[in-house]
Amino acid sequence: MNNKHKVLAALTFVTMLLGGCATSHNAAENTSDASGDQQVQFPARSTAWLKEGTFPNEENLRKIRTGMSKNQLYALIDKPHFSEGLFGVKQWNYIFNFRTGKGNEFITCQYRVDFDANSLTRAMYWDRPECANILNPVPNAAPPALAAVAPPVEVQKISLATDALFRFAHGERKDILPEGRVKLDQLAQQLKTMTVEKILVVGHTDRLGTDAYNDALSSSRAKTVVSYLADAGIRPALMHAEGRGKRESITTCDQINRAELISCLQPDRRVVLEVTGKSKTLLRN
Repeated sequence: MNNKHKVLAALTFVTMLLGGCATSHNAAENTSDASGDQQVQFPARSTAWLKEGTFPNEENLRKIRTGMSKNQLYALIDKPHFSEGLFGVKQWNYIFNFRTGKGNEFITCQYRVDFDANSLTRAMYWDRPECANILNPVPNAAPPALAAVAPPVEVQKISLATDALFRFAHGERKDILPEGRVKLDQLAQQLKTMTVEKILVVGHTDRLGTDAYNDALSSSRAKTVVSYLADAGIRPALMHAEGRGKRESITTCDQINRAELISCLQPDRRVVLEVTGKSKTLLRN
């Protein structure tokens, strides 16, 4: 995205936030904070502009501390999911989804950040304790002195740009590009260095086109990657493919020119592998 488009995107966000300065949440839920020490109000999810929430970067959430500026907070977890504004606002509220590790199951939590008179973070709250425990899990009891310790199980994410894998707007085996075959062959060799327990292969598209079209395209690409890896020696029983269409976009693009818009949306067009297993080395994209 060129400097002009970056400025326009920034102005759009600031305009949205300024508009939110006059917005109030009429419906709120009284809920204890994660420690249970006091009553903290969370806005009703029905008043959010992004009611479905997002899947946050958990490592970024762990970095949040008191004394941070709004710009620092925005860089870590993006804009709030309620139209609360920017200047003079004393709190930001978010809706976050966390996977439970049981297939496609996830839980949804609300997260609130309070600011002091200098607009620096002064307190953070979760709407219930199990949400806080996702980032700060309760430590297990120490194992017996002579008990064998199993090697840690790792979950690694590998994101493959579908523009480098497939012809644009296609997702069948015959549509894999030569560069895409090289990347998938390299990935298969890396996977063979692991003791793999499961691999979730998820296809994503950009926002262009209908929901039905994008769901079908993302599913086709994910299934094609699974089929290719199976032929390359990865056990099919370990892999599961699914398509999420355009529901998990990671870009903010507002170009009018279609070619420029397609280029800006490129990061959305991807296949993400969540590999659960044990390995001595990290996988590479």
